[in-house]
Order: sequence, then C-alpha cells, then structure tokens
Amino acid sequence: MKISRIAAILLLAMLLVTGFACGRVPAAEPTPTLTPTPIPTATPNPPLNVHLDYIGVECAHGGHVQLVVEVKDGDRAEKYLIPPVEAGEVVYMGDFAIKELNNQRVFHTPFIKGNLEISILAYHRDQAKSDYLDWIAMMEWYYRESILPLKNLVSNMPENDELIGYYEQTWYPDENWGIGQHGNVGAEGLRVWYSIWSDTEPSLPSKPTLLPDVRIQSLSIPSQVNQRCWFCDVRHTLTLVNNEDCDITVDWQAHSSVTGDFASDSVTVPSHSHIDVKRSYCYCTLGSAEVTYTISYKGSELDSQSVTVTVIP
Repeated sequence: MKISRIAAILLLAMLLVTGFACGRVPAAEPTPTLTPTPIPTATPNPPLNVHLDYIGVECAHGGHVQLVVEVKDGDRAEKYLIPPVEAGEVVYMGDFAIKELNNQRVFHTPFIKGNLEISILAYHRDQAKSDYLDWIAMMEWYYRESILPLKNLVSNMPENDELIGYYEQTWYPDENWGIGQHGNVGAEGLRVWYSIWSDTEPSLPSKPTLLPDVRIQSLSIPSQVNQRCWFCDVRHTLTLVNNEDCDITVDWQAHSSVTGDFASDSVTVPSHSHIDVKRSYCYCTLGSAEVTYTISYKGSELDSQSVTVTVIP
C-alpha cells in the first residue's frame, strides 16, 4: 500500500515535468487591466491688466484730490500716486465731479498668481503750505534773510489733509479675477470706474454722472384758492433736504399746467439739513391746474413733486 502511494506521486511529478517541457503552462487567473486616470493639465493663469477709467468725488473738501492706488496678486504689487507727488501736479475736482483717467494702467502681470487685490484711497491735499512756500520763494529776492524765519515757520506747518473716500476689493480665481468692467463702486465720498482685462483691452465706457442726494421733502400749496389777479397771497412752500456731507446748490423751477413755467431760482441747501423756499403767487384762471416743482443739479434732474390746485370765484 505504501509502495503504491509513492508510485502515484512519482507518476504525477513526471507528468508535470513533461508538460512544462512541451511548452504547456497550467491555466492561471487572468490579470485585470488597469486604465490609468489622466492627470488634469493645469490651465495657465492668464495675463492680467487693471486700468482706472474714471474717478468721482462727492464732497471734495476743497478740490485738490490725491489718489493712492495699490494692486497686487500673490507674486507682486504695484503702487501709484495719482497725480505723482514729485511732479507737483494737482487734480482739482469740484463736488460731485467726474474725472476721466483715460485708461490709467495701475497693474500688469504676464501670469496672475493667487488673488487680485485692489485698494484705492482718495484724500484732499492741503495746498496751503505749498501755496505759502511759493509766495515766500517769489518774495525771497526782496526780503532776503529777513524772510527766513517765516519760511522756517511755514515749512514746519502741519498739513490738514482730509479723507474723501476709499475702495477695497479682492477678486478670486473662481471669480475669473474680476475680468470685466466695474463702475460706480467705492465707500464714503469716492466712486471708481475701472476695467480688468486679459487679452483684449475694452473700450472706454461713456462718461458717467454723479448726483447729490438732495430731495424735495414736501411741497405745500393750498388745494383750493380764490381767483385773484392782482393780490398775490397764495403761499407756496418748497422744502428741500440735503443728505450729503457738504452744502449743495440746486436749481428749482415751478411749472403750471395752465400758464407754463412761472418761477425759478437757485438755492444752497446746508449739509445734512433742510431749507424752505417760500414764494407767493396770484391765480387768475378758474378751474384746476397742476403745479409742479422740479429741482436739478448742473442740468440733471434730482426730484419733482406736483400739487393740484382748484381756483374758485
């Protein structure tokens, strides 16, 4: 029995050896084919440019405007003073004025990295010190050394600069770095219009307007009046309110649906206050008339209100 088992083992071994020798390989489980996951190709970050198109100031605090501009990404930063201080230039702007900057470039990179951050500060430059020094320079030839104490005193005068407003914005890659045109943005008394572009520079947008927040608070006219052509005793009271930080001068005009325009004038409304414009008029034509008051700023309408007046005998 033991001999038979050994013989069987030897026979099996011979068969296996013979099979390999003849090139026959025992069947095996197939190896699964793995498809490699493609590695996404990173899209290069585009070149980027930032241009200032227009700036607007609400209350200019005297008119001499200085801009401090900083634009940066994750790699570099660009800073500008507009106008350059060393050039001795001054940008003069009145209240609610718009200044075209003619595509003033404030940032360029051939390869944007990270976020795009924009910061703009506007303030009123106190020109008193430089004006005094210019006057002293003209008089120095005459007064010579005797004017030096005054010159030193003026040179040490503090400058009373005043903040006008500011703008801050961060554009992220998933926002396409803000590529496009942006307008009428800013805080306090500064408004900014600017363009961000990569390959094709956009055309300059049309010049915007900036209007003050001055409104008609009320218009008081009697709804019924007696007919009088010679005794002008009908009181009109136009109340205007100014929500701005500076005094605003507006034009007002009164119009009747019967007689047409019949009165107009200009009035200065104090900052964060109101004012009453009072006039008295005659009503000669019997019947009803719609009386409309309109206020405007530099030719642009701000507000209007109407009252219907009935004239009786």
